[in-house]
Amino acid sequence: MTRSNVGSTLTALREGVGIAVDSLRANKTRAALTILGIAIGVMVVMAMAATVKGINSTVDRILAQTGPTTFYVFRFEGGGNADDDDSDPAWWRYPAITPAERDLLDGLATIDAVTMDDRNTRQVRAEGEVTDASVYGRSPAWPHVNGGDIVSGRSYSLVEEESGDKVAVLNEKAAEVLFGRRDPVGRRIQIAGQSYDADRNPRLHKLLKAFHGLTGCPVLVNTSFNVRGEPIVCTPQDAYRCFLATDMDALVLENCVLLKEKVKKKLGAEAREKYLAQFQLD
Repeated sequence: MTRSNVGSTLTALREGVGIAVDSLRANKTRAALTILGIAIGVMVVMAMAATVKGINSTVDRILAQTGPTTFYVFRFEGGGNADDDDSDPAWWRYPAITPAERDLLDGLATIDAVTMDDRNTRQVRAEGEVTDASVYGRSPAWPHVNGGDIVSGRSYSLVEEESGDKVAVLNEKAAEVLFGRRDPVGRRIQIAGQSYDADRNPRLHKLLKAFHGLTGCPVLVNTSFNVRGEPIVCTPQDAYRCFLATDMDALVLENCVLLKEKVKKKLGAEAREKYLAQFQLD
């Protein structure tokens, strides 16, 4: 840029500023109102931004207080079924979600609980009543993920899932349709022709029935698992130590049965007395 160009630019700039200043002097009221409008607009935008930020913080705090957020992972888009029109991309293979993947998610420190879910409509029968209902197959952690309260009875356990016990949990609407005002707990229903117990423990029922056949007594007494004065056992190791140090004949841990007569490593009299001496009688 030459000196003449620089001089021309500065002259044009001075003239522009002068015209603007003269305009402000000639129209003071309009200029003041314009500046005031701009200032009010900026303040309104800042106030709205602060309000939105405050609302977002409040919502985040409320969600944090209500508990962990639930995320759903569906095999098919939107949780429905795959389309048959071949419009989906070739790489979209709809892989099945496996229990191993569920266990990987469950092992993450930030995950409270994971459950698998499969839903179908099936015919449900009970004591002469029939209805078509949505039947959900869920793993035992479902109350922590899906929410809801168990009004009567209980949910099923991990042991029952692993052993394939057929236990069903009915919602209030299904219970009313099938049983009316009668208590459904302990009753049997049929789902797609297969029998299920409504919140009853079939493993305990089988145990009582077998015990009745062996002894003639259909009753088992429930008591705490510990030596008098000892804290109740909390782990398999605690149970095994207590089993070896006492006169129990058998120890059952889920599907494992240990018989005292077949245990190779037994506690001697001295070790047994030393173990029992740790606990004072209450």
